[in-house]
Amino acid sequence: MPAAPQRRFTRYALGVLAYTGLVILWGAWVRISTSGAGCGEDWPLCHGTVLPPLDSAHTLIELSHRLSSGVLALLVLGLVGWALQAFPRGHLARRGAWLSLVLLITESLLGAGLVIFGLVEDDASLSRAVAMALHFLNTSLLAGALLITAYWSTSDHGWRTRLGAALPALLALAALLFIGMTGTLMALGDTVPTAALHAIGAQGHYLLQLRAVHPTTALLLASVLGGGAVFSIRRGGPRLRAPSITLLATLSASLLLGVADAALHAPGWIQVLHLTAAIGAWAATVWLTASLRYRPNTADATPSRKAA
Repeated sequence: MPAAPQRRFTRYALGVLAYTGLVILWGAWVRISTSGAGCGEDWPLCHGTVLPPLDSAHTLIELSHRLSSGVLALLVLGLVGWALQAFPRGHLARRGAWLSLVLLITESLLGAGLVIFGLVEDDASLSRAVAMALHFLNTSLLAGALLITAYWSTSDHGWRTRLGAALPALLALAALLFIGMTGTLMALGDTVPTAALHAIGAQGHYLLQLRAVHPTTALLLASVLGGGAVFSIRRGGPRLRAPSITLLATLSASLLLGVADAALHAPGWIQVLHLTAAIGAWAATVWLTASLRYRPNTADATPSRKAA
């Protein structure tokens, strides 16, 4: 693939990733503003029609989120079509684009399920918690798939790495996903009115009990991840330096915003900033993992008998 078209595809994929981040943040605002039922229990229609009366802020917020998600679907379809046209069969960029489309479909189905089954607004059931955790997991994987599609489009080579390098990176990805899922449950507890939680389960409600889990696990795991980032900066070589510095910066910002979130009793704007930093940390970790590509050099290769 010529250099200029390749760069255009990479920029497009990164643009889709940036737009996905905005859709994620707006989806968080749907939850924060308790607008999940802004279109009733209809999906994909809104109050049984395509364009309902916009006389409610909740309807406007929910409908705009659905429209932004629809635009994202068109962008991802464009990504797949471009990848099929621009890259040969078996290229990793093609696989990343297809994976992004599959994850977008499951993302839509999970979002539809939240609406259709009424797992919105003041609902504090275990079903909603599980659905939101799965929704977060799928959203994270979608963003990661878009990022690696952009990354893989910059090279015509395959991707290989030693297990000793890949395993810590995969553990780091799993740790961030776990932090994010506990954060999702904490955010749900902050969104549902405390009075509703008390009415359902008094002080023993699981959302109240889990509020201490996220800060504890986030501090512990982020400290380990930060240590790994420092190690990569010092010993990982030039290819790992930029993603490692980005990871260290976004982790620090996420922890500071988490403290501010708790101290200020979770105002909506702090929750959005906190989520923005968390998205940045996730993207940096995926970037770092993709950068672990390893190719044997002549020193690694087994010398031939002739050379010997």
